[in-house]
Amino acid sequence: MLHLLAKERVQNAFLNANFFNLDFEYRSYCPKNEQCKYVKYDDCYSSKRKHFNLKEFYDRCAQEIAYDGIKRRSDLKLYSSTFPQRPPIYIEFCVTNASEKQKLHSRNCSIAYAAKTIRKRVFDGLVIDLTYYGEYGNVSLLSELVIYLGGKITRDSPDVTHFIISQSNVKQFRRPKKIEGKLIQFFSVNSKWLFDCYFNLKRMDEGLFEYKVVL
Repeated sequence: MLHLLAKERVQNAFLNANFFNLDFEYRSYCPKNEQCKYVKYDDCYSSKRKHFNLKEFYDRCAQEIAYDGIKRRSDLKLYSSTFPQRPPIYIEFCVTNASEKQKLHSRNCSIAYAAKTIRKRVFDGLVIDLTYYGEYGNVSLLSELVIYLGGKITRDSPDVTHFIISQSNVKQFRRPKKIEGKLIQFFSVNSKWLFDCYFNLKRMDEGLFEYKVVL
């Protein structure tokens, strides 16, 4: 699931930003490094950092596009619509395993990125119920988003703060003002609220996404 979230977030960042910077260290090794009598336990090289804004060269970003020359798909492909002859850049996200050698040695320009789970604190104190997220529901994905943002998942809890409701379940949604005798106040929002919180890494205004439901 982290793999999918990484692709969605990086693609969204690329398409909606003016800058997409790449910074790396470039090393130039001495051709006599292995035979050198003076450097025995270390490598002899010069080093400098290079910085690029990839948006100056590419304006498109797509998921699951085949590599040139091999039968493998990339996580993301950066390419230029105005200069289609420009070689694309492929991006791979490594969660549990390293990228395939066939991809890394395909003579294509590729970037392998190690994705790690770092939980955010955007949803501190929020308790979210996904029971009414229905037929369009990849509930496991929404659960991952809630946990990633620091929230908790619940079902029929008096501590609930948000219900995520699908369009098909709006009319069926009925909720008493009390659960287990406790008066509750909550937001009833669509799933876009959750995705927007994720992409912006902040709690978005629920009023823009709220369903008016019958209690």
